[in-house]
Amino acid sequence: MNRQFTSASVSKKSEQLSSLYNALSPAEKLLVQFCSVAMEPMSMTTVIRCFDVTGIHSNGTGRTSWQNLQPALKRILKLGLVDNHYQCPEGFREIATRLAVADGHFEKMARTIQRLMPGNRYLSRYSPEYDWKRVLRDFRIALYRGDSREVKVLYDQMLRYCPVPFRIPDPFLRICNAPFDPAWFATLPLDLRSAALSRILFQSLIFLEPDEAPLNDALALAFGEQPQGYGERPLLHVLALRLLLGGRLDEAGRLLDKLRNEAEGSTDGLQGCLYFLEGKNEESIAAYEAELRQLIRRSGIRNNFFIDPAGLFFLLALLKSYSASPDTAGAAKIKKYLYLTAHRNNPNSFYIAGLTALRKIAATLMMDPDYPAYDSPQEGTGIGAIFTALAEYWQKRRLGSKTIVSLQELYRQARESGMSWAAMECAGLLDAGGVNTALYRQQVREIGEATGLVSLIPSIHFEEPWRKSLRALKQAAETERPAAASAEKRLIWLFRHGEEGLSLKPLEQRQKARGGWTSGRPVALSRLHKGTNLEYLSRQDHMIRATLKAESRYYGGYSSAEYYFDWEKTLPLLVGHPLIFSEENPEKSVEFLRGEVELVVTESQEGLRLHLSVPLSESRVTMLPESPTRFKVCELSDAHRRIGQILGGKGLMVPATAKNELIEAMAELSTLVTIHSTIGGSAEALEEIEGDPHPVVQLAPIGEGFHVEVLVRPFGSGGIRLQPGKGMEHVMADMDGKRMLARRDLALEIRKVKLLEDSCPTLALVLNNRGQGYLENPEDCLEVLL
Repeated sequence: MNRQFTSASVSKKSEQLSSLYNALSPAEKLLVQFCSVAMEPMSMTTVIRCFDVTGIHSNGTGRTSWQNLQPALKRILKLGLVDNHYQCPEGFREIATRLAVADGHFEKMARTIQRLMPGNRYLSRYSPEYDWKRVLRDFRIALYRGDSREVKVLYDQMLRYCPVPFRIPDPFLRICNAPFDPAWFATLPLDLRSAALSRILFQSLIFLEPDEAPLNDALALAFGEQPQGYGERPLLHVLALRLLLGGRLDEAGRLLDKLRNEAEGSTDGLQGCLYFLEGKNEESIAAYEAELRQLIRRSGIRNNFFIDPAGLFFLLALLKSYSASPDTAGAAKIKKYLYLTAHRNNPNSFYIAGLTALRKIAATLMMDPDYPAYDSPQEGTGIGAIFTALAEYWQKRRLGSKTIVSLQELYRQARESGMSWAAMECAGLLDAGGVNTALYRQQVREIGEATGLVSLIPSIHFEEPWRKSLRALKQAAETERPAAASAEKRLIWLFRHGEEGLSLKPLEQRQKARGGWTSGRPVALSRLHKGTNLEYLSRQDHMIRATLKAESRYYGGYSSAEYYFDWEKTLPLLVGHPLIFSEENPEKSVEFLRGEVELVVTESQEGLRLHLSVPLSESRVTMLPESPTRFKVCELSDAHRRIGQILGGKGLMVPATAKNELIEAMAELSTLVTIHSTIGGSAEALEEIEGDPHPVVQLAPIGEGFHVEVLVRPFGSGGIRLQPGKGMEHVMADMDGKRMLARRDLALEIRKVKLLEDSCPTLALVLNNRGQGYLENPEDCLEVLL
């Protein structure tokens, strides 16, 4: 779960609750403060018992009792200052705790709470929920005490063990920005202020929130006091990024000099970001690539990449360059970095939204949809929404009405929060979309003159579709041809299907000097996940690699990663892969074919039976074994699942007397699913045709040869493909909006295939009893085509 945590919503709620708090009696205020420090569900009895132990006198008489505290607790509960479990609302909790600090009661309350409700310091991944909550509570207490060492220990524990809902929003953000209080914040040690500010500023630049007070505090730390240790460089990095997107380029440049001095001349991609925002695209790409090489050298990770907004701007610079001057090298570079980003561990929804948008732009420019699929993000907000709108305009040359409304709101937020780059690009997109062009064009000009920022929108290059198609064809030939001829290594996959489930193991093979390939050595899944030293992988291999997931496991305080394939995404990518072999017998090739979900109607003595050709399961992708080395992969849509649920696991039996009603229903269903039927008959909504019996030869490259298969298309060139002479005689389908029924002559289809084999001896030699075979060289392939 990735919840958005906005300081604006917190501030509005805190104002309302603060006015109620100010009208309370001293005893009621003390109880509110106590509940805010405890920060966990309690009963009224627990609150009174624990508060009594603090020794704080609630009524000035030195006596605390049920009779004294019960009315006060009921009153603060009624006013909404605590909930039914005596927890303070998130919008007021930190204010109440800071008041306890200011009144001098915090330490007594905190010490009592930790003694009577102690936290577990020996956490594991499987600790109960209340242990995680108490770690967060103890983190708050350590932060309010200014105990830097304890804060670091507890923060590391939360990152290692606590589930995502306890870590997002970041605990520093949850405490220090709810709301931001400059007077209290100044009392914290410098290292804690630095750590908190880096998170607050990152939040504000991503969600376009006002941040004047924390920004000024961060500038004072960066150019004045020098925090030592915890959180210094992250603050400088985020602050520089915030200044860049705020159009304060001179101040950002000074910070980049500080960053260079601390990291062997590297700014972690921010120098390239600065050049890009100034419109210096070539300098931007050169700076990014130089610093990426430094990052790889420092980290020791060969396929590393930037994982913050700097990385998004690097990809944007590459796309801008490619759009202006398309070339094969530029396309390969963009694809490489997009594949790398699929494995960067970044839970931020803005980053996923940005990458998804850039992937769509790349697919549009290169007419190539084969990119790694990222987990679907929630609806984009802030910078993520701007990237999404940019992709929409780049793809369609226009903006939808919802996008326009979103951009107008984002423009307002960006202006109010001082995010000049976001404001400029929102205005540029609205101008390009034909919305109040005079106003927004003037805004783009004014922002550029005031800040030195250069908008990306005017440089977006739209290519004629026919020219783009020709270029994509040429690049496809240039990319694929050398890869097959010069490979010294290759990746093969060993597949197993059994009672224990599915298994897919990668092996690296080397070409022998005398020809052929070595038996291969296993590739560790951790290496495959990172992509280390795997430059020889094919595009299909990369797409399969992108479906490999990593999950951290913790045992006795030690962590390890468990890797597994997301089979719903992996199985469709195995279709047509030429280098999959059986794990039991690596000499045998394993074939994956794309199957279709079909509604099958058969006639028997009991009546007419309807069932789906693919059994329903929890997964949206089903694999059907046809033989030990041949599998069909079928993807079930929502409509298929609905039909399957209605038919039931054993299918639906319809009386033979209801044949006409069944045919009418089949005519309606043909728009959702292809229907194979043994029963004849017609319906008014169906257009009947004689099935085309002529065979077609389908060729697909596999390794150095071609897979060949003979099929028939009952509906002609645009319809489904079936094995000749097999299946049902009646096939229903939706063809270009028409409900059609093709009547197949199975015997004629077989005779036509025999005539084809007689006229082409090469084809007859290679085909098996399933109408499939393998052509080893192009000459045989040419003979078949002629």
